[in-house]
Amino acid sequence: VEGACSGLFPPMVQKILIINVPRLFSPIWSIISMMLAEQHKERIVLLSTSKTTAEELSKYMPYEHLPPHVRGADTPASSSPSTGRHAGAK
Repeated sequence: VEGACSGLFPPMVQKILIINVPRLFSPIWSIISMMLAEQHKERIVLLSTSKTTAEELSKYMPYEHLPPHVRGADTPASSSPSTGRHAGAK
């Protein structure tokens, strides 16, 4: 399986965020993740609906790149959450 997945994640891809993941997907992900190499699993982040918040997503991307529906329609992209900066995805 690792050989088949080797070309799936080019080196330039740091993280793959999968948002609004239903709870029913958790057992399925457990099975899928057993077949992936650790380096691939580390790049994939599953966020349930309750974790799909501006604060949580800003850990992985600059706040100004968040979609308006996540950061709030009334919040301009130039403002940032209390942390005020992007924490990085490394």
